[in-house]
Amino acid sequence: MGEAKRLTQAEKIALKLRNMIILQQVKPNERINQDSISKQLGVSKIPLRESLKILEAEGLVYSVPYKGAFVGNITIEYVQETYYLRSVLEGISCAQATPFFDQASLAKLRQFLIHAEAALEKEDLERFIRKSEGFHDFIHGMSGYKRVSMMIQQLNTRSLVLRFYPEEQCYLSLKEHTFIYERIEAGDSEGAGNAMRMHVQRSGMDTVKELQSKLADQS
Repeated sequence: MGEAKRLTQAEKIALKLRNMIILQQVKPNERINQDSISKQLGVSKIPLRESLKILEAEGLVYSVPYKGAFVGNITIEYVQETYYLRSVLEGISCAQATPFFDQASLAKLRQFLIHAEAALEKEDLERFIRKSEGFHDFIHGMSGYKRVSMMIQQLNTRSLVLRFYPEEQCYLSLKEHTFIYERIEAGDSEGAGNAMRMHVQRSGMDTVKELQSKLADQS
């Protein structure tokens, strides 16, 4: 199957900033220092400004004339909506992809699980996240639904919950990924799609719980 349309540089930067905002690595109402962010992310200011416009349209950033861009107040509703949309889209994509898997592509998908498990054993969270995201991306690349795949990329929040309490969430995520793989291997499109949808929904619920706890501590 063909690859999904690649995100623009501004969209890629928006993904990183979105996660930083939700994880509160930049605080609500904090002025966004474009010089600092551009150096931190290794990007120029032009795509950075474009990414801020994307986030402003989502309500995650707001602008003040002559002062610049500021971080908005992340809401639980925003996170819930994002995960809901992702669960629907990823479930559809996974179900669509399942019939296209053959032994060669199954073997490639299996490698993501093997490498993720090895990273977990070494307590290498960043590598585990890369392999886990690769697992999702490979499945969606097999679906042939390029627009759906791109929409999923734009909604990417899937690593957030792993950063809140890594060990517990990593093991649970690996277990759920393994079940999704088994449904795909069995050629069960409906089962694979449902497993993916429930996996994303569970991640979303756990993320919301942690964010609610963080907000309660700040109040």
